[in-house]
Amino acid sequence: MDQTATGKFITKKRKELNTTLAELMNGEADDKSIHTYDNEQIMEMMKEMQELKNAKITFTGYILIIVGIVMLTLSQLFGGTEFQDFLSGFMLGLSFCQMLVGIFVVSRQMAGKTRNK
Repeated sequence: MDQTATGKFITKKRKELNTTLAELMNGEADDKSIHTYDNEQIMEMMKEMQELKNAKITFTGYILIIVGIVMLTLSQLFGGTEFQDFLSGFMLGLSFCQMLVGIFVVSRQMAGKTRNK
């Protein structure tokens, strides 16, 4: 669910339940509760949490690309015996898979950012 859909869903449910967002987050309808939040403040916090989650996914994609490049470089160092050639080929294949997954994750996140704007 993207940010706007999440916000619309929560607003709709809050109106259906006839409660404030603070009461919905607390799980209780107590006027004397120490947790008094503004609805916009809570929605802003939820939006920031979603942005941090998206940044974490993008960072993971970049790490996969970097590790793939490192493994590609290391695969060129192995060689000589049959077993070392096998390890070299295995690391080469694994590095390509890691880079492809990293590129996919980063491009998917970038496409999602441009689509939501």
